[in-house]
Amino acid sequence: MAQAKQFWPGLYQEAWGFMTLPWIKRDVEAPSAPFLSKTEVILFLGGILSVPRLYRRVAAEITRQTGIPVEFPWIGGEWTNMNWLAFERSVDLLRKEIELVHRRGKTVAGIVGYSLGGIQGSAVLEELEELKWLFMVASPIWGTPIKLLEYLATYRLEFDVSNPPPRFRNMRERLPSMAHRLVAISFPGDFFAPPSQCEIEGATNIICDEEAAHQWGHEYWEAVHLNCIEYPAIPRIAAAHFLEATDSPIRACAS
Repeated sequence: MAQAKQFWPGLYQEAWGFMTLPWIKRDVEAPSAPFLSKTEVILFLGGILSVPRLYRRVAAEITRQTGIPVEFPWIGGEWTNMNWLAFERSVDLLRKEIELVHRRGKTVAGIVGYSLGGIQGSAVLEELEELKWLFMVASPIWGTPIKLLEYLATYRLEFDVSNPPPRFRNMRERLPSMAHRLVAISFPGDFFAPPSQCEIEGATNIICDEEAAHQWGHEYWEAVHLNCIEYPAIPRIAAAHFLEATDSPIRACAS
């Protein structure tokens, strides 16, 4: 009953967040990296119902601030992605995409995974020794508290999300051993993936609340799941980790 009382207000919040996406003010004051890396790429993995067109702006901002090109390992066209497939199949295809990156003589310096994309990224984290950082943005690695979304995820992933198979459970249990490469970003207003479902033991867990907005130097707004990928702190957080910031969240030059 309590969940039912939360559902409709939460759904309204998410719908409003989605409608306001085109009017989100982008961060234009953060410093830019002075050159683009020729040997590294960052892979961007989207959410369960997302499409590449939604993320071009965010990807461009990450590249501008880190100096590392962002690529989309999408299977399909501009309106489809790997998350329309079963989880195991999508991860297998992600591995093949990474192999193609390696054949081009490049390495995967990082993965930015939004929602389910972060969980997909965690499935290959152990295999990628060159991977400096996996940024899991609003990725409910421990499941969603909303039954309707749980049913949707179960249908899409082709396994019971509330009782996942041993391989998936083992993957989650190994994450703390790789926590030094993990950044879990979550949002207090996220109805679908609250911070309690996203945080990983030992990882850099960042909750984008008012205090975090002050730390990262931008105006605070309460993000929900459908618009949180546009949050201005995300490129800054990525840049701070890739550029090895010391006394400031952002360093002006790439190393």
